[in-house]
Amino acid sequence: MDTDELACARDGVPTRLRCTKCDDGICPTCMVRTPVGFDCPTCAGAADGSRRRRPAGVSLVAGAAVAVVVLVGLNLTRSGSTSSPQADPLQPAAVVGETTVATRQAMIGEEARDGQLVFVVQDFACAPKSTPGQLCQLRFTVKNVSGGPATFLGKFQYLVDDQHKVYGADSALSAAVPDNGARGIDQLNVNPDVVVPLVLVYDLPETMTPVEAQFKGTGASRFGVNVRLERRS
Repeated sequence: MDTDELACARDGVPTRLRCTKCDDGICPTCMVRTPVGFDCPTCAGAADGSRRRRPAGVSLVAGAAVAVVVLVGLNLTRSGSTSSPQADPLQPAAVVGETTVATRQAMIGEEARDGQLVFVVQDFACAPKSTPGQLCQLRFTVKNVSGGPATFLGKFQYLVDDQHKVYGADSALSAAVPDNGARGIDQLNVNPDVVVPLVLVYDLPETMTPVEAQFKGTGASRFGVNVRLERRS
């Protein structure tokens, strides 16, 4: 099947991902992360083959502006001030065009490419909410280096904790951040060679400790690229 027409074998959602074992299409909602890549729930050994959904905080649009003000006003704890596990010297193989190469895992302030897009995390911070949980803010830039049309999809940009659980951004809270310039981040066209600064807001359980940001580009993207949320010493 042509990758442009590939769809998830479980729910028909268009995707560019394939199970590493059975080669069926899998969407980001259904895929299960394993030590060797992403598998469908059946091949990953789910007891009943049921879909594993990523939990993500959902907030009402009416409360978005208030939550963002709380986040901005708090004395945020910078990622660089807390200890976190040391990064592996090599991340899993990244797909660039048709060539698979091993690359050193990027950290805050360093470029990380997936498909047509290059991402650079500028800052990451979290603060507790007045209700149980925490709000985390991921600041980064995205650049289209493909020379052609590219799209940034906010719903496929995740935070990953030390237990490999994955959380998606809150669209309403992210859209309410003034630095986003009232742009919707669910689907954003990025012109060639243009650097776009963006902020994503995540509504997370208070027990979660994010250690990586997982970015997904478009074009030749297959597995995404993970950025360690710490600065290289």
